[in-house]
Amino acid sequence: MQPKNASVIRPLLFATQDELEKAAQALGLPFHDDESNLNRHFLRNRLRHDLLPLLAKDYQPGIVALLARTAETLAEEQTHHTRTLWPLISSEKEALTFSRKAFRELKKTEKVGFSAPALGRDAPASPAQKRFARDGKSPYRRVKAKNRKVAFFGLLLEQKGDKVRLLKT
Repeated sequence: MQPKNASVIRPLLFATQDELEKAAQALGLPFHDDESNLNRHFLRNRLRHDLLPLLAKDYQPGIVALLARTAETLAEEQTHHTRTLWPLISSEKEALTFSRKAFRELKKTEKVGFSAPALGRDAPASPAQKRFARDGKSPYRRVKAKNRKVAFFGLLLEQKGDKVRLLKT
């Protein structure tokens, strides 16, 4: 869930229900909890009331904060990709196409999809990410062939000169 989505703004999304109840009490404001939030018929409520407390108690006490940080990082990455990578991609006949030259002109961190805020997070980075952050060498192998096709996971990556196309197989 995003703090802002179209016409809906959720300015207190960062706070827990307990924190909001205490703040309302301290300010002398009534607190209202929607009855639907207690109905276990809804999956979100079974997760909130059953699964998360079990995970916090038996496995990871900080699971809620960890999931919140992960969601925030993923949202930042999505925003980053939307601003940086998607403008380079065009859609044509069931394929996505982009220019290798335009891709190469991006900053090194943008090429592999790490935004600067995500690199600075306290979450552990993979060895490849650490090497890349340290010396700027991409963990991905470069392909030097002018024309090449590679199939993987039901997709076909096709390179012809400067243009790269991604198609469903």
